[in-house]
Amino acid sequence: HRHRLNKTLHMGLYVETATWTFKLTESVQDSGYFGPTKMRFTPFMRVEHQGSFATVVVRGLEAVNVQLGISTLTVDPVGHCMCGIQDIQDGNVSAGQDQTIPVKIESFLSIGQEGQEYLSRSLFDPQVLMEAQELWEYSYSWDKHIKETTEANMLARTGAVAMDYFYFMDLPTDVSSEKLSEISTDLEYSNMSEKAVCRVAFGASEVNLSSGFHHRLEAVLHALNQHDYPPYFMPPNYEPPTNLAVATEDEVASLEANTPIRSYIVTVMEPTIVLHAAQHTRSNMKYIFSAKRRK
Repeated sequence: HRHRLNKTLHMGLYVETATWTFKLTESVQDSGYFGPTKMRFTPFMRVEHQGSFATVVVRGLEAVNVQLGISTLTVDPVGHCMCGIQDIQDGNVSAGQDQTIPVKIESFLSIGQEGQEYLSRSLFDPQVLMEAQELWEYSYSWDKHIKETTEANMLARTGAVAMDYFYFMDLPTDVSSEKLSEISTDLEYSNMSEKAVCRVAFGASEVNLSSGFHHRLEAVLHALNQHDYPPYFMPPNYEPPTNLAVATEDEVASLEANTPIRSYIVTVMEPTIVLHAAQHTRSNMKYIFSAKRRK
């Protein structure tokens, strides 16, 4: 049964750079009433991130550790705003006396900085490859993990976004094989001490709240609500139990002594929010989307 306690699953995903382009789909009718209908894709927002990773470690029944992070992330406008106003000036603008200056497009969101630290403690880390002759240590301890995996260390690895989820069950060292089988099949009545913590940390960021950003977010939310497929999850209709027996004093004491604990911690480091005056008129996304579909 010790093999079941020490059985370990470790997997990871690492991405150097990725770009997500949000596009608006329009139906365009060719000349003539019976002409074919074509689809036109108009980009309006782009999300770029560098140095991303996600790792999962499952250590038997006693520990689960999930970590993910992004080194740098930017959200930039593309093309015209949803309301039709050109809120991006390409190229140069005149500065007088036949002089021009380049136009810098302000990102809606900019957070973190580029780096390669996200590869640390992975098989892509040269230092780890040099020490590959040694077996990795998968001995978990609640106090040790909380002390070493701090928000500062998490953001030192990925400066934009860092997340750490750690679950730990305090199993006795002399647990028998029969008891282990009972625990694995029915954790609800195991009376084992269980603790879990989920920490999310955001690095220094700058957010430009402008009309263009507001309209683009409205368009994304409107598109998400226009799905024509059933929801991914339907809450089950459980009927409340009836004729429950009154708990004994020993059962109440056991429950109070072994109440599972789960904590959620969100940390935001040095956020900067720039609020721009409204430059665009108020728009109805339902009307805009329906008008584009009728073209």
